[in-house]
Order: sequence, then structure tokens, then C-alpha cells
Amino acid sequence: SNATGDFVYGSVGNTYSVKATDACNRSFTVQLQVLDLSYDLIISGTDRVCLGGTIQLQCITLGSTVFLWQGPNGFMATTQNAERPNATLNDAGIYTLTLQPRGCFSPVTQQMNVDVYVPSKPAYADVIDICLNESYTLPDPALLPDHTAVWFMSDGVTECPKPVISTATAHEEVYYIGQKDNTLGCLGELHRLTVKVHPLPATSFSVTSDLACFKGSPTLRLSNLNPSFTYNIYPDRSQNNSLAAITGVASDVVSFTDELEQGTPYY
Repeated sequence: SNATGDFVYGSVGNTYSVKATDACNRSFTVQLQVLDLSYDLIISGTDRVCLGGTIQLQCITLGSTVFLWQGPNGFMATTQNAERPNATLNDAGIYTLTLQPRGCFSPVTQQMNVDVYVPSKPAYADVIDICLNESYTLPDPALLPDHTAVWFMSDGVTECPKPVISTATAHEEVYYIGQKDNTLGCLGELHRLTVKVHPLPATSFSVTSDLACFKGSPTLRLSNLNPSFTYNIYPDRSQNNSLAAITGVASDVVSFTDELEQGTPYY
């Protein structure tokens, strides 16, 4: 016959049916569970969220109750269920709910930990150098477990499949690579990759003297070299038995011992 009231009845952990009947003899039944708020978990929410996502904090319905949520970075809310949008790394940590349920003698406090997650950059080269007409396939990036590589065009926004590099002409291409968590869908910071397709080395070289002693040591002066390449001097077109190697410079003077004969060509 009570419109409202506090009832002392039942045992912790049990569920009871409560029937309510109004003045018009209309009735309905609800299920009520008896909880021990000192031990039973009454809060829930997102314990792991992507950077920029929304932290959701929830509490079961406890009737006429005053709620107070407190968390990192100055967070506070006084609603039963609370949200924190645009989560930053500083918003991660312990969130505490303190409440005074009706009929309880002392406040109830429960806590939950929230992790704000962002995957790291994938391990990958900053620059990849490819020769003109070279057959080349971009390697797969090294990823964290349970993550997937995501490729983007040069704008860093437009998603694309793993690029296939054309080496028919000399040019540069820029792509971005990120890794996405397969569970939450979090996309980490992007890594910038520059692919350079180089022209064939333009090399001019000449013997420093029109004459050289038989079986002497010819001296070759090389210029217009690309420091990114290694140049070898060969006694014949087979490109075997390199006489000298030059790398990392734009020009060089090279001397080597060879059984020089008149009109000897070098390659």
C-alpha cells in the first residue's frame, strides 16, 4: 500500500519479484536484485579507448542517489552516466565514483582504470632509393602484434593500397604508413616515406695523359658522379674483376695497376 518507501527484506545476491498495484487495480511486476555495494561491481564503461575517442563511465540505477565522478586532468561529473569526449593521453588513469545510495549508512566508492591508446609509428625506412628500370617491391613494415598496416597517399589523408612503384621514369613519390589496432581500430601516428627512382648514373671520365708507360698505372679522372651510387672500373664488358670502386663522391681521381696497351678501353 506504500507509494514509496524503504524495505528491509531479502538476502544479498538474490533476485525478487516486486508487484505494484495502483488505485485502478492495474499492476506490473519488476525484478529486483539485492546487492552488497561494498563488494558488488556497480560501475562499468570503456576501460580502453583510442586517442581522440570518448571515455564512457556508467553506473547501475540505484534510485535517489547523488553521483560524483572524478578522474585525471581535473575531470568531474555529477550524473549517473558520464562521458569524456576527445580523450587525450593525459586523460588516462583512475576514475572514481562516490555515491550515497538511499538506505545506505555510508558512501560507496568504486574505481576503474581507463587506458588511452595510440599505436606507435611503424618501423620503416625514411627514404628508399631505386634505380631506373629496376624491379622492386616495397617491403612490408614491422608492426605491433594484432595490428594492420594502413597506407596513405602524399596528402596523408587519402587511404590507398600498398603502392606499386613504377621505375620506368626517374621521379619521387611520397607516401605515409600507419598501423591500426585490430581490436579498437586506433590508428597511430603516420610515418613519411619518400621513394626516389634515380636515373642511370651519368658518368664522364678520361685518362689524364694521352700516353702511359707499358704495364704502367693509368690514372682516370671521373666526374659528374652521383654520391648515392657506387662506380666500378672494369677491364672489359663482362663486369668481372673490378679494378677500382668509387662511392659517396661527386668526382674522383683513381689510379690502378694494369697491363696497359695502346688503345686499352675501360668500362
